[in-house]
Amino acid sequence: MDFFLDDSDDYESETPAVTTTFSDQSLHLVPAEFIIISSTDAQEIGDASIITPVSGLPDLSGRSAGAMTSVLMDLLDSSNVPRSIQQALVDLHGKFKEKGLSPVPQIGSSRPLDVRTEPFVLSKGNGVKRAVLVGINYIGQKGKLSECHNDVKNMKKYIETVHKFEANNIEVLMDDGNHTEPSRENIMKALKKLVQMSKEGDSVFFHFSGKSYYETI
Repeated sequence: MDFFLDDSDDYESETPAVTTTFSDQSLHLVPAEFIIISSTDAQEIGDASIITPVSGLPDLSGRSAGAMTSVLMDLLDSSNVPRSIQQALVDLHGKFKEKGLSPVPQIGSSRPLDVRTEPFVLSKGNGVKRAVLVGINYIGQKGKLSECHNDVKNMKKYIETVHKFEANNIEVLMDDGNHTEPSRENIMKALKKLVQMSKEGDSVFFHFSGKSYYETI
C-alpha cells in the first residue's frame, strides 16, 4: 500500500504482505545515499557575520561569512586528517565554542550508519559532481542578513578549487538581483533537476545559507 497516495484513515489496520527491514524500505523510497549536516540555534549562526573566512582556504571571496559555513569549511580544509562523522561533529562543536557560539551540530541520513566508523567526506564516487548553492539575505525584509551571499561565494570557490566541481554543474540561487531568485518554487525546481540529472556514482552537494523561516515586513 502506498501511504503517500492513499488518504484513507484505516491503513494502520492493514498488515503488509511482505515484511521488510528499515534499510530495504529506505533504499526503495530514497535510492540515493545522503547525509545532512545542520545545527541548532540557527538565529545565532545566521547573525554571526563577524566570523572571518578561514585563512587556510584557497583565495576565497575575502569577506565575512556565517559561522556554520566558516566552521564547516575550516573542517573540510583539514580533511587530509582522516576523521569519522562522530569526530567531525565533535570538532565542529569545538570550533563553535572557540568562536564563543553555542550551536550544536546535528546529522541526518537516508541510511543507517555507524557514525563512529563512517568517514567524513564531502563527496563519494567517481561520477559527475553537481551542486545547488542557495544564499538568502532577505533583502528588503525585517529580518535582513548580511553574510549569506558571501557563504555561497566562498563555498562555490571552495568546491571548485579543492573538490573539482565544474562551474557548469553548480547552480546558484541568491536574492542579489544577479542570480536566480531563491523562491521556494525555484529551489524545488533546482533540486528536482539535480535529481533527474544524477545517476549512480555521481555526487550531489546542496548548501543552504539563510533562515529556516521567512520574515516579512
